Amino acid sequence: SALTNVEILKPWMDIVAQRRVPLAGIFSLALLSQALFKRLALHDDHALIVTYQSGGLRQSYFHEGEFRFSRMTPLSDNNPETVAAVTLQEVAKTRQFLASTRLLPRDASLAIVTVAHEHHRSAFEEAFPATSTTVHRFIDLFEISQLFKLRQPADAMFCEPVFLALL
Repeated sequence: SALTNVEILKPWMDIVAQRRVPLAGIFSLALLSQALFKRLALHDDHALIVTYQSGGLRQSYFHEGEFRFSRMTPLSDNNPETVAAVTLQEVAKTRQFLASTRLLPRDASLAIVTVAHEHHRSAFEEAFPATSTTVHRFIDLFEISQLFKLRQPADAMFCEPVFLALL
């Protein structure tokens, strides 16, 4: 893992230094997805966790429980049907990448675990039909809030509170 653009942190670091706030560390949301994988007790050989965040869709790929990579796709529209359609396209791109790099064998099953607000469930379920090589699971943010014992408002639309709880 690497931070390729330290300039993005400079404004935040200036505020932290100016206010003399102790800093424990800087954590990557992508790397925190490993903790999410473990807390969800996933056991799939090949899993893609898709989280809906304020910055867009994050896809984090795991092979035999080990984090391999993560990518973020910006979203310009929060409409559930649009989010589901973009997610379907992006997951297809990721699956193609995994196959071309031989991280995912051609006939291997890929578990796609989507974490989003209940408001998006029906659109995701329609967009992701089950196939012989794809299993899709939808996990509602409210379910995760209960699992992690978060005091997250029921109307929270994004996954950032989940990652903060994991941190």
